[in-house]
Amino acid sequence: MSGSSARQVVRAFHRPSEIVELSPRERQGRELLAQGYSYKEIADQLGLSVTTVCCYLCRVSAKPRMQSRA
Repeated sequence: MSGSSARQVVRAFHRPSEIVELSPRERQGRELLAQGYSYKEIADQLGLSVTTVCCYLCRVSAKPRMQSRA
């Protein structure tokens, strides 16, 4: 993920107009993704499979105001 994409992710998560509840794992995955880690690196850090990380991050993008992965 490029630096500009990571900044867009961070900006999208800091919009105060609507609170979105994320599970602790969704939050961890989102934060690592925003820091520029790949799915594989996130999986290694969290001790999960890449498929599980993908599921967590897909759920994040399905929540209100989280429609874009950018």
